[in-house]
Amino acid sequence: MTVAAPRGSAMTLLGGVTRALFPTVLVFSLYLLLVGHYGPGGGFAAGLVAGLAFVLRHIATGSAALGVRPPVVIGTGLLVALLAALAPVAFGAPVLATTKLAADLPLLGPVSVQTSLFLDVGVYLLIVGVVVDLLRSLGAGIERDMRDEGER
Repeated sequence: MTVAAPRGSAMTLLGGVTRALFPTVLVFSLYLLLVGHYGPGGGFAAGLVAGLAFVLRHIATGSAALGVRPPVVIGTGLLVALLAALAPVAFGAPVLATTKLAADLPLLGPVSVQTSLFLDVGVYLLIVGVVVDLLRSLGAGIERDMRDEGER
């Protein structure tokens, strides 16, 4: 349950700014995820940036608006990371071995990707899930306290 802010208050301004910033920060986190193998970034840093977007959204709108089920995201991240770590074994390579996959796509032309990107995606999902789960757990107590304070 969210606490309604008076019209024209700072919370209304924060809500408007959050509506603009949330998708922008998520796109930036995806950028960090995709370029992380060749420069600064990667799954962990990108997951933290995406987690910060969810923190901002939680502060502005409350936990009901997070729209993510943390156990599903955490489980999916663990599964993707595990599959990325063990997939090379199926081809006779050691665990966590990476290679370059290349394909010639009709509309995009030649595209290549490092297999370590799949491990980064798993870590990204895991970090986002953990941050949202922390928000849900800690935020529920804060919202309950605010509601109880308002009833007094």
